[in-house]
Amino acid sequence: MKTIWIDLDNSPHVPFFVPIKRELEKAGYRVVFTARDCFQVCGLADLLGVPYLRVGRHYGKNMGMKVAGTVLRSMQLMAAGQHEHAVIAASHGSRAGLMASKFLGIPAVVIADYEYSYFMPLFLPHMVIVPEVIPTDEYAKKVARVATYPGIKEDVYVPDFKPNQDLLPSLGLSEKDIVVTIRPPATEAHY
Repeated sequence: MKTIWIDLDNSPHVPFFVPIKRELEKAGYRVVFTARDCFQVCGLADLLGVPYLRVGRHYGKNMGMKVAGTVLRSMQLMAAGQHEHAVIAASHGSRAGLMASKFLGIPAVVIADYEYSYFMPLFLPHMVIVPEVIPTDEYAKKVARVATYPGIKEDVYVPDFKPNQDLLPSLGLSEKDIVVTIRPPATEAHY
């Protein structure tokens, strides 16, 4: 059975790859995950029943530490991934995952949803997949193959969303309470 290695680098990547994992397994692939211990990545993977190997962490806002952390995590991922014999490494923009797959000689597929994202020149993926609303011209100049999918990344996982009826009571809330959620700015992101 051929193995696909998926690196979960940020919280939204967990629900995004759940339906993809299911379809890959239906097609006869074995899917293995690595997950960066930052934000809610591991917690979401646990909640959604995604088995993973915890590899690396977030190194904060400082650009030098981000670069050093990315290099360190890529080495940790190489150690974790070398025994999986994956035929493809996939991620939603994991720079460390892309570096590790390059060093291990595993073709990399990167999914992106931000038209201004960039790749490190020595670590280009074999393929980039983006929502069809994102222009592919810049990607096509650097990457051998660019594919698109309809909609946006949330369209991949929202159709499967089922509210957890136990969530409100577990948070000490009732259905009558007004709940406001706020997503803070991504002040520690690469962009």
